[in-house]
Amino acid sequence: MECLSGEQKWSQFIEQHFADIRAPFTAGMELLPDCNFKCIHCYAASDRCNTISSMTTEQIYKIVDILVEHGCLELYFTGGECLLHKDFFEIYIYAKKKGILVSVLTNGSLINQKHIELWLEYPPELISISLYGASKDTYEKITGCREGYRQVMDAISLLQKNNIHFELKIIGMRQNYEDIPEMRNFIRGCGQVNSILAWDIRPMNNGDCEPIICRVTPAQSMKIELQDPERRAFLEHLAFDEKRIAKTERQKGGYLYPCAAGYQFVFITYDGHMQSYVKAVDPRYDLLHGDFDEGWKYLGEEYVNRKASTNFKCLTCDKFRYCGQCSAAFKSETGDPETPVPFYCERGELMKKFMENISNLRISQQ
Repeated sequence: MECLSGEQKWSQFIEQHFADIRAPFTAGMELLPDCNFKCIHCYAASDRCNTISSMTTEQIYKIVDILVEHGCLELYFTGGECLLHKDFFEIYIYAKKKGILVSVLTNGSLINQKHIELWLEYPPELISISLYGASKDTYEKITGCREGYRQVMDAISLLQKNNIHFELKIIGMRQNYEDIPEMRNFIRGCGQVNSILAWDIRPMNNGDCEPIICRVTPAQSMKIELQDPERRAFLEHLAFDEKRIAKTERQKGGYLYPCAAGYQFVFITYDGHMQSYVKAVDPRYDLLHGDFDEGWKYLGEEYVNRKASTNFKCLTCDKFRYCGQCSAAFKSETGDPETPVPFYCERGELMKKFMENISNLRISQQ
């Protein structure tokens, strides 16, 4: 059997060896909707206002078992804030003992020495921390937590001292736009730490579009990315990749979800529903009162196999490979998975022009 090197990610291994197999090799699971932060952009805020109960710990165990039985190799826990779950330690250990790779998505503020001891004994695949600002004031403005910035900085220091694998994700928005260069510099100073910069501000899960007011303009997002030397270098390198202008197989096939949502990933909500991925809140399948195979088949029909109408502009758009379009995001914001969100279109146009300018410049210099 071929061995995996420490440098090769499971996602790469799966793509190389199991690309034609539809199975939930990777999964995400919400442990609860509750959070100690009250972020102004949170898509899950609406979940904390309803009376739906979270899964019991035993139900979580059962779903972990089901995922493993169906081929799951990687699982991440999230929330809300998953570290708030009263049985987080037990749930984490249970999943680890199943032999799968376990990651934790967290705001980082609750990480303490007990978590460090847990992760030293049962190493995580990754601790992924969302970073909201470069100062106490910015953190408080976004999260509503006065001590949030200090708590997260202390957590990062703990992870570093104990050599626990973590990444830092910057969620870019109007409220922290000016902080982003400083946040990127801070991450560089952390050493070999993966950095993600995302502009993914979307409606709440119940369709409330209030978080959208936090979204930057497409021009602002491009300005920040092109001012960052590492990000600019990556985009310039990408400009010379011929694949960037080619249609994907699913785009050529006329599928509504060209990203193949639900093909090798499944997301389980805090109340036990299966989704093809985090944004795809409708339709979904009630796993607590149904069967996984039935639900997996249902998601396949709704997302993997569903064709778009001939009016779906994304299938013929020359900005498709640049915009980061998402039919599930379209549906949550416009009510129609075939009605694009202007932010994606405008950002795609800007990215396309940048790539073409870089490519044309190289041609003219040859």
